[in-house]
Amino acid sequence: MDFSGQTIFIGGGSKGLGYELAALLINANAAHIVLFARDQKKLDIARNSLEKLTKKDQLIQTRSVDLSDPEQISDAFLAFPEPDSLFCVVGGATVELGYLIDKDPEDIRSCMNTNYFTAAFMAQAMLRIWVNTEPLPQRDSDCKPRSRHITFTCSVAAFVGVPGYIAYTPTKCAVRGVADTLRQEVLRYNTAAVSYKVHCAFPANFVTSSFIEEQKYKPELTKRIEGTDKPVYELIEKTPSPTEVARRILNGVVRDEYAIWYYFESSFLLSNMLGPTPKRGFGIVDSLLMALAWIVWPFVRRQHDKLCRNDGIAS
Repeated sequence: MDFSGQTIFIGGGSKGLGYELAALLINANAAHIVLFARDQKKLDIARNSLEKLTKKDQLIQTRSVDLSDPEQISDAFLAFPEPDSLFCVVGGATVELGYLIDKDPEDIRSCMNTNYFTAAFMAQAMLRIWVNTEPLPQRDSDCKPRSRHITFTCSVAAFVGVPGYIAYTPTKCAVRGVADTLRQEVLRYNTAAVSYKVHCAFPANFVTSSFIEEQKYKPELTKRIEGTDKPVYELIEKTPSPTEVARRILNGVVRDEYAIWYYFESSFLLSNMLGPTPKRGFGIVDSLLMALAWIVWPFVRRQHDKLCRNDGIAS
């Protein structure tokens, strides 16, 4: 990976995946990284830690902002030089996990704010700044256009409904919808000087403090279906680290992949629900996975249905 000289914005960069992306970007020679999050104390801790990794002339800055508020986002983004890339990493669910019948309406609204509105409003603010700035001078036809990237962090939850994630899953479906649509919209703004790229990552579970906290709120049925009904120490051993996921995301951006995933599981689920999402390469692998999913998925669905019925009887 090589991000030499680039300026990078990370929305949700104070911890977890956002922090790991920043650390890898420092190692990949990014010149200027700006972290955005709500909690300034956590941002300060992240900046101090990241500055120990920097080389000469690399700059780490932070800005406290409510990333579900479009006006605050716009003001925060305008306070720094225009970036080459924006990573929308804010998201997750803890107390919002559970069955619909048990959830307070505010939990559902909160989940939409945290996962969907943050992504949509950050992308909107960034694109407005990029497109509405003075056009860059036309370059010679032999020059490669400057690339600007928006990367969304979605989830495999966008591909499958699992009881217990009912407040979370629709928000990730919405993020995928924004990414799929924006991938085409940005083609309207490409010029000989600038090329806009959209990426969407679909990680499954990975180990963070939030993931450990989630386990306290997940119904036992949810854990059985997704395979997290194990002791925490065992989950930590078998679940990827945020560093692994961050590396996969950055490699996907470098390779200009639109849909970025880490697991075979993610690839399998996505192939069953491609819709407008571009297939990889010539589409052979995804076409084969689609055929496999057509055979396998009815059995998986029946197994999930059985678990749900049995859970109802047991309770």
